[in-house]
Amino acid sequence: MSEEIQNEEVAVVVAEEKSVDAVVTEIKEAVKAEMTDVVKASDLEAIETKATEEVATLKGEIEALEAKFDAIPTPTLIKENKPMSIHNEFEKNLEASGKAFADINIKGISEARDVTGAPVDTMGLSGDLFAMNPVRGVSRIIETTSKAFELPVRTGDHGAGNVGATKNVTDGSTAAVSVQTYMVQSYAARADVAIEAASDIKGFDAFWAEDMISEIATVEAAAHVANIEAANNSITAASASAIGLDDMAELVYGLAPQYRSSAKLMLSTGAIAQLRTLNTASTGGDLVFDAQLGGFRLFGMPVVENAYMAPVATGNVVACIADWNKFFVVGNRASLQVGRFSETVPGKYVYYADMRAASGIWHQAAGKVLTMA
Repeated sequence: MSEEIQNEEVAVVVAEEKSVDAVVTEIKEAVKAEMTDVVKASDLEAIETKATEEVATLKGEIEALEAKFDAIPTPTLIKENKPMSIHNEFEKNLEASGKAFADINIKGISEARDVTGAPVDTMGLSGDLFAMNPVRGVSRIIETTSKAFELPVRTGDHGAGNVGATKNVTDGSTAAVSVQTYMVQSYAARADVAIEAASDIKGFDAFWAEDMISEIATVEAAAHVANIEAANNSITAASASAIGLDDMAELVYGLAPQYRSSAKLMLSTGAIAQLRTLNTASTGGDLVFDAQLGGFRLFGMPVVENAYMAPVATGNVVACIADWNKFFVVGNRASLQVGRFSETVPGKYVYYADMRAASGIWHQAAGKVLTMA
C-alpha cells in the first residue's frame, strides 16, 4: 500500500473521531435547546417564588404552634386532702424496697384535745387509740428524736424560817438540783393473719394496723401505771380491801399546797366504785358528778379513772394525786411504724408495729400515791 493511501485512511479515521465529538456536542445542544423550550427562565422564577412562599407559610404555622405551646400554663399538682390508704402505702413500699411498711405520725395523739372533739384520722387510722391511757392525757409530753433525754430535778428543802429579831439565820437548806435521765424504749405488737383474707375484706390492712397500734397503746398504758406504782411518796390505807374518805383526805391534803392547787386525782375503777358506794350511802358527799366537767370531783378536785390501775386489794396502788405536768413525763419519738411481712410465716401476713417512747416520774414531791394495807 502506498503512503498516500495510508494517509487518506488516517485522515478518514481522524475525521470519524471528530465526527463523534461533534455528534455528542450536537446532542448536548439539542437537549439544552429542548429543555430551554420546555422550561423557560420565567417558569423557573415562578417555581422558585412559589417554593419560597410555601416555606414562609410553613414557618409561620410552626411559629404559631410554638406560641400556643408556650401559652399553656405549667401544670400544678394538687394533693388530695384525704388519708392515704394503708394498703396502698404497703404496696408502694413493697415495690420500692421489698418490704411492706408505713410510717405513721402520732403527734396528734399526744396533744390535749377537747372531749367533744372528733377523732383524729392519721393515714386512715383513728388517732384516739391512745385515749384509753389517761396518763398521756394529763402528763407533760415532750417530743424527742434521740434515744434519751434529761430533765433537771430539784430535791430537798430550803430550810429557811422566820426567827423574828434574830439576824443570823442558820442555813438549814438541803435543796439540790440533779439530772433525771429518761431512756426511750420500744413498745411492739405482732399478729399473724391468713393471707387470703387480705383480698376478701375491704380495709383489711387498715384494720390490723389499727389493732397493732391499739395493742401498743395498751402495753404503754400498763408501763405508765408501773412507773406510778414505783413512786416513793406514798401513804397506806387503813384497810386492805376498803377505801374510806379519811384515806382520801390524807392522800389529798398530804400533798404540798403548791402542787395541790393544780392537781388531779387518778383512781382505779374499783376505787371509784367504792367511793361512789360511800356517797350513795350518805356516809360522805365528796365524790360528786360534775356535768360541766363530764366526770367526778372529790374534794372539788377532778377525778380521772384509770382502768389499768390495780383493783382494791392488799398491797395494790389504787390512787394517785399529782400536779401531773410536774409529776410525770412522756417522751415521744415522732412516729411509729406498722409493717406487713409475708415471708415470716408461710400462708400468713405478719403485722408488726413498733413505737418508741420514754416515760417516768419527774418531781417525786409533785405526786402522792395510796397503797392498800
